[in-house]
Amino acid sequence: MTSERGFWQSGFGKFIRWLVFLPIGFVLGSVLQSIPPIVVAFAASYKPQFSFLVLILALIVLSMLLTCIWLWGLAVFGTPYLSCRVIAPNHRVASVIFATLFIFCELAFILGLIGRREPWILVIYNIIFSAIFVGGCVVAYKEDT
Repeated sequence: MTSERGFWQSGFGKFIRWLVFLPIGFVLGSVLQSIPPIVVAFAASYKPQFSFLVLILALIVLSMLLTCIWLWGLAVFGTPYLSCRVIAPNHRVASVIFATLFIFCELAFILGLIGRREPWILVIYNIIFSAIFVGGCVVAYKEDT
């Protein structure tokens, strides 16, 4: 009886998976991290004329915005899971490496924000983003039951 292993389970396939899991996770994470500040800057530049129609549209937009925030949170939480659990060959080692590198990079970024005297809401947002992201790393680390 012969057992065929797929390409991704071979030695070369695992090597490629080890090389790819970090860039995919960090690129997805940085894209997700940049979405809320861009949206807030766009929304701050909008000057509405208040009327009854605008109020009704605002309620619709608010419900859509809450849905987008929920989906954004799931995507931030799921990015380390995708990168470490699905792509990397060993999810426990990958989760530790990924979380450690992310914490160091994010800590340097947050300290840079504080040094440039950026608004505190941006610093708080990055701390919340980091907590959600590291939570995804912790879930990706857990052993299968």
